[in-house]
Amino acid sequence: MQSHGPFDLALVVEDLEESRRWLVDLLPEALPTLRRVDAAASVGEAREFMHANRYRLAIVDWGLPDGTGEEVIRDLIAATPDAVVIVATIHDDDAHVFPALRAGAAGYVLKSRPREEVVSQLANYFAVLAIFISCLGLFGLATFTAGQRTKEIGVRKVLGATASSVVGLLSKDFLKPLLIAITIATPLAWFVMNRWLSNYAYKIHLDWWIFALAGLLAVCIAMLTVSYQSIKSALMNPVTSLREN
Repeated sequence: MQSHGPFDLALVVEDLEESRRWLVDLLPEALPTLRRVDAAASVGEAREFMHANRYRLAIVDWGLPDGTGEEVIRDLIAATPDAVVIVATIHDDDAHVFPALRAGAAGYVLKSRPREEVVSQLANYFAVLAIFISCLGLFGLATFTAGQRTKEIGVRKVLGATASSVVGLLSKDFLKPLLIAITIATPLAWFVMNRWLSNYAYKIHLDWWIFALAGLLAVCIAMLTVSYQSIKSALMNPVTSLREN
């Protein structure tokens, strides 16, 4: 890209830190000639400075927290008709590119997907894998525990214990350590998530119900995993249980 003297750049992107990396790749020759760079992370911030300067180049992120890049493109062109507007997007489909070109953009550039999205996908995959492996281990432990207490269960049933009481007895042994783990993990998760979210200007608020729901889901998954073996042991004929060596 050839430049003819210093010029102003309007940089309107959601993630200002991430944009510095791909900006160097996009404008390696133009960077030395930049007189100033006005950066905004939202449509509202962009409107505060876009009418104060006549930009020769503007790079606009298509997805913004409070609107779309189309709004910024139209405002920039209205304020500075001779500005060259480029849209930065992770998609090159019609739903993203055509509206930008229709609004007056000269072209688009594909940027890499945000690091947080990649980390989020990997975390989801490994979380599902970890839950699956944990359920396998929990099922094996429930089978072993029920086998060790076969005669005890038979004696209890002979003495009048109901199937529901036997299921509750076996499930209680797994519920106690699970509740202890939730009690320890909840404040640690809240602290780590708050520290991580503090790095972002736009972030969600961690309500108490998020952790309550996570704990409830953990209890439900654990109980569903051990329920099969517990119910099977509770419905077993006590005579058969007492005859086993």
